[in-house]
Amino acid sequence: SMECCFVRLTVVRTRDPRADAVQLRTLRLFDGNNLIRCRAFHSAGGDCAEGEDADALMDTSAGAKWRDARIRPVICELGTRRNVDGYAFVTAFDMPECDPVAWALEGTVDGQIWKILDWKVAISDAPMPTSRLTASGRFVVSPMEPRSAVGVRQLRMTILQTRAPTGIDMSSGIGFASSVAGSIGIGDRSVTGAVELAQLRLYDTAHRRVNVRKILCPGS
Repeated sequence: SMECCFVRLTVVRTRDPRADAVQLRTLRLFDGNNLIRCRAFHSAGGDCAEGEDADALMDTSAGAKWRDARIRPVICELGTRRNVDGYAFVTAFDMPECDPVAWALEGTVDGQIWKILDWKVAISDAPMPTSRLTASGRFVVSPMEPRSAVGVRQLRMTILQTRAPTGIDMSSGIGFASSVAGSIGIGDRSVTGAVELAQLRLYDTAHRRVNVRKILCPGS
């Protein structure tokens, strides 16, 4: 668990990777057995149709949904410091192909330093119901820990935040910084700003450098 004033959800994969949007009925956060009442939801530069923006995550009508064609992060403003130890989703009323199946959940107190609350990188990590208007199981907040080595043929790196991140501008209440010094990579989609690296090096368990055949940047 972790104390937070803001929680950010970054979806990195939808049920159908070819889906043109991500959508949810709502995001629920928990403190023990208590459902946390969010003050507001904010879309971090998403492309949402009228009535389907982040505010829809607070709408109690069955036909409401948050749908973002750019698959950008969504931020929950808690209003005060709260302990967050669990969360769950409710699927939208249609389009199961747009359900999130891999994501990162982060929390912050000051709107500047974000820490990983939980992450799901595969469908098996995050079983999402295919039924519509259905709650997922409750996911436990579990800060990121190193995983055992695995044999793979391909790797994908998704940048969640740069050194000078786009985020909450605390000097002017709630909003998003107008000067974008970096970018957030969402799945295979590139967004405003830039991120750069001189090299990406991979090593095996014997600390030997792995030869990389090719590096691709989809959508860049």
